[in-house]
Amino acid sequence: MRPRALTLLLLGYLLAAAGLFAPFWPLALFGVLIAGVSGLWPLVLLLGLLLDLIYGVPVGFWHFLYVPFTLLSALVAALQHYSARYFISDTPEYL
Repeated sequence: MRPRALTLLLLGYLLAAAGLFAPFWPLALFGVLIAGVSGLWPLVLLLGLLLDLIYGVPVGFWHFLYVPFTLLSALVAALQHYSARYFISDTPEYL
């Protein structure tokens, strides 16, 4: 596990926990987004599932999304995986 990925994952989990303790769900959503950038998709999906279990089914306009945090974490993990092919290179480029 790379230090950058671990730092992003821990920051995401801390922001999600802060969103739980101060009942402010957009902070938890931002935590899922930050954790999703880490590239460790199983742990990001676990975070989404845990947040969905804690918050429950949304009410109001977003009631048709039964698991919004899990869907967001899967979407961010897929976007990070497919964008890494095109934007993140392992070989350095020299001018």
